[in-house]
Amino acid sequence: MNRALNILKRLFTIKVDNWRVLVLCLVGAGTFWVFKALNKNYTTTIQYPVYFSFDNEQYIVVNELPTDISINVTGMGWDIFRKSAILQSKPIQFLLEKPSEYRKVAGSFFLPKVVDHFNDIEVNFIATDSLSLDIQPRITRSFVLALDQKTLVFADKTLMVGAPELNVDTVQLTGPEQLINNQSDTIFLDMSGYIIEEPFERNVDIVGTGSGLVHRDPVQVQVKINVVPLVEKSIQVKAHWTGSPEDTTQIANLPLYQLNYLVTAAYQNTEDSVRLEVPYAEWIKNDTSTVVPYVAYMPDYLHQLEVTLIRE
Repeated sequence: MNRALNILKRLFTIKVDNWRVLVLCLVGAGTFWVFKALNKNYTTTIQYPVYFSFDNEQYIVVNELPTDISINVTGMGWDIFRKSAILQSKPIQFLLEKPSEYRKVAGSFFLPKVVDHFNDIEVNFIATDSLSLDIQPRITRSFVLALDQKTLVFADKTLMVGAPELNVDTVQLTGPEQLINNQSDTIFLDMSGYIIEEPFERNVDIVGTGSGLVHRDPVQVQVKINVVPLVEKSIQVKAHWTGSPEDTTQIANLPLYQLNYLVTAAYQNTEDSVRLEVPYAEWIKNDTSTVVPYVAYMPDYLHQLEVTLIRE
């Protein structure tokens, strides 16, 4: 029994030197098999890198260009392996003299140059059916620049005095032809990111051109907006009837209103005159609290007028 165990132990015990010999044998056998396999003819489809060359000053890429095509080839395994994209990193270059005319490129377009490039293996056909390209002429146009006043946000009790000022009134946009021509004739500055509570003077980015492919000149515009603070005032005013009652005793019973409004500091101590009118026929037929008086006159310097009925 012990003798049998010793025999098995010797069989399965391999010295370090023997392991090295075994590994070298396996590597050698594998290498021999690979070289033998690569010396045979194969037909296969490979991916190969391509590059489109054109005048980058006159044209601009809108969507990312394809970087490779599929090619069906026949040849020695070693030649195919050497020509594969893994080892042959230099792409085949295709010159486009008028790239904007190449919207969809058929696989046959690539065949002549691919055949010249693969001179040691046979090119059967281009397996890629077609490629889409989006390269447009690079153009420059001038646009009117204006401030979008709907986006202005002012702090409470402030008033814009005069019109906003821009240090330039036009902007030049350079980019893809289709994108530039689809722009509105006026580029509006969006001011919604600011709350204006004091005189405003700063550079604002010209945005809203729709794409990072569009270059703006200038990229910023200086905006000036003059604002002044407003102060609260209030007065009480008797309304005037319109359509006077036949009963003259009712003429004196005029409704009294509280007027709250805002003015600039220059008019803080001014005696303000406001005329309110109320239709008498509507007054006597309806709930008086629902009758809205008509502001027949008020000075232009009054702002945010609020009218509240005090006495009927």
